[in-house]
Amino acid sequence: MNLWIFLLCIALCFAGLFCWSFSVLPKERWQILASVPWLKQSNGEWLGVNITFYGFFIAVACVVASAFVVLMLGAIHIRVGSSLMLIACILGLCLPSARVMARSIENKPFSFTSNGALFTGLLSAPLVIAGANRIFEALSMKPVPALPMLAAASVAFAYGEGLGRLACISFGCCYGKRVDQLSPALRRLLEPIRFIFWGETKKVAYEGRMEGVPVVPIQALTSVFSVLAAMIGTWLFFKSYFGPSLVVTIGATQLWRIASEFLRADYRGEGRFTAYQFMSLAMIIYVVGAVFVLPVQTDALPDLGAGFNALWNPGLLVFLQILWLIVFIYNGRSSVTSSTVSIHIHWNRI
Repeated sequence: MNLWIFLLCIALCFAGLFCWSFSVLPKERWQILASVPWLKQSNGEWLGVNITFYGFFIAVACVVASAFVVLMLGAIHIRVGSSLMLIACILGLCLPSARVMARSIENKPFSFTSNGALFTGLLSAPLVIAGANRIFEALSMKPVPALPMLAAASVAFAYGEGLGRLACISFGCCYGKRVDQLSPALRRLLEPIRFIFWGETKKVAYEGRMEGVPVVPIQALTSVFSVLAAMIGTWLFFKSYFGPSLVVTIGATQLWRIASEFLRADYRGEGRFTAYQFMSLAMIIYVVGAVFVLPVQTDALPDLGAGFNALWNPGLLVFLQILWLIVFIYNGRSSVTSSTVSIHIHWNRI
């Protein structure tokens, strides 16, 4: 497949998804995916566990990001097994850190932060790659070049961030400021695309007290910006510009993160310049330094066809399904909402 056609297909898929999700996900209906009866009460009703669309979209984001890593590493002829081993190791560090970072910075044990997960992933990735390559060499397998791997992971993260922010729209978290609190210029710019959230169980309602209030659509802006950065990073990767792909993708997403924090109204920790903004700044410096330190370690030009061939692997499909299920269970069970379920019989249908 031609690279430009591939990028056009990506753009059309995300455009369709965003048009739908930005219009429906702020509604009350799109927070809870299911309620599972858990404990029966004395009155015959059940205490239910809520399963959220937040968990659904985060799981989809992880699967899509992982598939992009396999595709891009497959394009430089890295075996699927090697890619999956690296993905499993890095995600094994990133997923718990998303909660640990949020707890340490915001003092909220049931929150998650994608920025904390990325920070952990970037810091640990070179060590994980070095350790994995020792195993690959012992097994007479091709080692994974560090710089292309980091570039692929950064592009995959940006695609995942674009999808993952749909989870935030659904749950009403990571919300923006009231539009009427903005400067006149920003108000005129953002008023046509503002979000209005409905539902007292959405975070913007119970924490921000802004149900039914026009707010900055910060989640939507982050989604669009992340996917655009990812597409530029994809083009650079397949042109063998691995260093620029890494720097542009991380640099663009993290500069946006620094700027977008000033438009957010949810609690981000203490200080005008938050811990998340310091982390974003540190990651930009880190990847710029990595480009000068890490060798490319590959002479192979990325082959998009080889990348697609890597995706047609039964083991990969099973891995992605298991990954989706694990992430969905880990992130999808709501800890801050509950439900009461009443089960009855339709006697007129017997």
